Amino acid sequence: MRFFLILLSIAILSAFVTFLLHRIKVRWIKYIPAILLLLFAAIMIIRAQSGTGEGMQDLAWLVVAILFSSGAVGGGVTAIILDWLHRNRTK
Repeated sequence: MRFFLILLSIAILSAFVTFLLHRIKVRWIKYIPAILLLLFAAIMIIRAQSGTGEGMQDLAWLVVAILFSSGAVGGGVTAIILDWLHRNRTK
């Protein structure tokens, strides 16, 4: 239950940052948090795959990748919804 709450709080924080960036009138800037977090998640997965398999470090990299992925999903979904709402308001 605690891990789910951590994932949810990271997604909400990413959505909040995306919303703040949406207030800047540059249309593409709100996608930056989601893209960066997705890039970091991919890097963590690559590090886990290329690890030596000693200890629990590979598992830790995968957990961090899951945390970054939840932020990427929260920010990406928020950015898409904000674009959709903006498009419907301008029609």
